[in-house]
Amino acid sequence: GDLYLDVVLRPHRLYRVDERDVILELPITPWEAALGQAVKVPTLGGQVELKIPPGSQSGAKLRLKGRGLPGNAGQPAGDQYVVLKL
Repeated sequence: GDLYLDVVLRPHRLYRVDERDVILELPITPWEAALGQAVKVPTLGGQVELKIPPGSQSGAKLRLKGRGLPGNAGQPAGDQYVVLKL
């Protein structure tokens, strides 16, 4: 006979997933947003350094290209988006 599975995924404490893209809300300080600064950001492949542009606003989305979920059947990997939260 056939085997049917119900898969239930619990939300991750850091990441949200949108298709192959991964979204992370990153708390930053007001001076990091105003002056710009390099911060360490967790990704699925380990930490990377991300430069926050000077004058960034809360809710700004920064992209880490190719740092999302891997693609299949020749499709490219998704991206990771970092949403700044002041």
